[in-house]
Amino acid sequence: MASSISEFSVLSAGDPSGYSTTKASNGIDWLTSAQLALGDDEMIPLQIVKALIEDFYTNCNRSTENVEALIHCFHKLLDDAIQALRKISARNSAEKDVIVSAQSQLVNEQKAYSLLIKLVDSENFVGQLEKGRSILSDLLIDDCEFRRLSVLMEWCEENAFNEPKANAEVFDECAELEKGSHIRAETLHMRKKDEKWCDMDLDGAMHGRLHALDEDKQNRVYNAVYTLIRCGRTNEAVALLKHAGLAALVPSLKYHEMSRDSSLTPLSNENASFRIANSRAFFKRTVARLIAKGQSMSQIERCLWSVIGGLLEPALSLCSRTDDRLWCYLNTAIEGRLDAAIAEHHQNATADVEQKGCDLMVASIFDEIATQERSPYYSSYRYLVMNDSEAHLSCLRQWLECHHREQHPHFLRYAAHIALIYMTSNQPFVEEDAYWLLERYIKLLISLKLFAMVPFYASKLPSETAEHIIINFMYEIEDEKIRVNVLAAAHSVGIDTTELCNKLFAHAIELNDAADEGDKCDLKLINAWNWLKYPGKEALIEALFAANLILRRFFGVEKLKEAKLVFEQMEGGLCDVVEKFWSIEFVGTSLPRELADAIAENRSYQAYLEALDDFNSWFNHFKMSEPEVPQTPSKDLWSRMDIQQRAAFEVEQAKAAELCTRHRSTGDVLCETAIDSLVGILLFPGGWLKFTSLEQDITNERVRERMEKLREIRQSYLGAVVGMLIVIYDQSQDSRGAVRLADLLANEKYEIAEALSRDQLRGFCRHLSVISGGMNKWA
Repeated sequence: MASSISEFSVLSAGDPSGYSTTKASNGIDWLTSAQLALGDDEMIPLQIVKALIEDFYTNCNRSTENVEALIHCFHKLLDDAIQALRKISARNSAEKDVIVSAQSQLVNEQKAYSLLIKLVDSENFVGQLEKGRSILSDLLIDDCEFRRLSVLMEWCEENAFNEPKANAEVFDECAELEKGSHIRAETLHMRKKDEKWCDMDLDGAMHGRLHALDEDKQNRVYNAVYTLIRCGRTNEAVALLKHAGLAALVPSLKYHEMSRDSSLTPLSNENASFRIANSRAFFKRTVARLIAKGQSMSQIERCLWSVIGGLLEPALSLCSRTDDRLWCYLNTAIEGRLDAAIAEHHQNATADVEQKGCDLMVASIFDEIATQERSPYYSSYRYLVMNDSEAHLSCLRQWLECHHREQHPHFLRYAAHIALIYMTSNQPFVEEDAYWLLERYIKLLISLKLFAMVPFYASKLPSETAEHIIINFMYEIEDEKIRVNVLAAAHSVGIDTTELCNKLFAHAIELNDAADEGDKCDLKLINAWNWLKYPGKEALIEALFAANLILRRFFGVEKLKEAKLVFEQMEGGLCDVVEKFWSIEFVGTSLPRELADAIAENRSYQAYLEALDDFNSWFNHFKMSEPEVPQTPSKDLWSRMDIQQRAAFEVEQAKAAELCTRHRSTGDVLCETAIDSLVGILLFPGGWLKFTSLEQDITNERVRERMEKLREIRQSYLGAVVGMLIVIYDQSQDSRGAVRLADLLANEKYEIAEALSRDQLRGFCRHLSVISGGMNKWA
């Protein structure tokens, strides 16, 4: 059994197929060399938090189908992180609380994955056992509780052995004891001198007083033996006892090994070990009496005998650590169940057996542990062993809810991935608890700016919840590179990115009312529109309609500066790109009416903004003072000037005249450009923002609202265009231009007058009448 059980007691080496831990190891090497050299200890725990989150995500994102391999990988990743923190602690004489705390959490988490591995391996191992081979084998097959206790026991012992500090100390102590002289050298020496120092056998449990030096050495040996047994290293303990000359305990350890070696509990009475098992009850009764009456026994001796005899006390009372207390309970529980099984098979021993410890079960043991231990990991171990996934997730959630004001990134990562493991392996779970844990973990990822990981974990939630979370956090992202990475991550988990971006923009529209909110919300709206550029050609048309929606809002409240920002986002001209896309994808097919109107609307806004820029350029130039040309001096002054002075004056006068000419020429060009742009608005093909509704759209509320909005914008901005033209004609004293403008207003073909209010028309006609020289027909 000892050799057989070892098959599931060792964690598999290397990386499972499809998973990798190389990145974590390399990252930790960098942390412990570069950052530590700079004394950046405060940042290292945060970096390890991020590194673990990234590596857990990387391996989960590859595949979550092979849960067993994934658990092995998590265990290895944590081992790398723990080693990094131990290196940091080794370089600092005074360990910082934050590093010690992080190391403790990672060790506890690694223990959980180690326990999961052992539980899986034990089930596989028990499945290969044959009934009727030994009492221990039958007990492992038939008694699920005993199987759990055995796994926990071996897990506890392995955890103790893996503690580097304790491990190093005990083996150093063993090496030192092996080099020393005989353990009873001083006592034997005094006995030869006829001084009575020992009244019984030298290695007996009820011996008399030893020499002080020998007693100290003996206690050191017992202490080392106890530690080796605690670490599950019975063979090493036997070797040390034999070397030290304390051979009385060696046969006793055979009884302790019965719970591990199936060959020591045979079913056949012909087997040599049958008599050893048969004497087990007598041995345990003797141990109990020795502990009760052995007044001269040292404290460590009593603890050692109580463990070998399967008794809780006095070992339990002297344990200061939770792991040691748990091991004592497990040892007693296992010994008690094995005692009962042996007694049942060895009928003659039934009367002698005191079946202590049989009432100890996993649940009751952890109840006892919980009286002094508040760490949530021990509650987690309990539910892992009992395979109670529903209660496990509920417990994890409850603890996090009670500690919501504190930051527990490592535990939250652990809880989320335990939930993920249950969900993937089809374990029963309460959806509310599992989804709550994942949502909390997603919030942690967002707070750490690990945005690309969010879609993967959100995809495990219900579609509506996932969509809400993703849209809300994507709405806040402004960096283009991060946006592309997030969309790629969303696409990799099967999310329709085109639909996602459309919904994100709709979300932005709901949040931001351009008529009421400030500049910050306007920028948010524009940034949200940018998401529509990333999915590719599939979103081009939606991007055009969305851009028009924003522009319509901005024009409606005269936010033309913000409207210009929208066009700045359209690289290469959105309308041209859409037309080209349509011609390639739908060869020989004309644009649908709705799309053609959208293109015309977009170009209308762009034309107005360009015309406004041209007008502002002219107006700014117009406000500039014309360069002054120096006046020619009087004849008297001129006659007194020498040739050099006259030449310098003439050069200065010529330069000024040239500047004046250039100023007027620039003004004329700007004036002409502004007039052409503004008149182009009035002569816009099909009418500037003039659209007619189809009959089927008359009853559509959304279409009616859009048409009403366009009518209001058309009236307001056509009036502004006419007003700007009047200003230009007035300041440039261009009466002919005023007449041409009057003709345009009167021309029914362009329907400009129809778009303006009566008050606007009256005002424009009065101004035009004055500019054109009092033409009464426009009064």
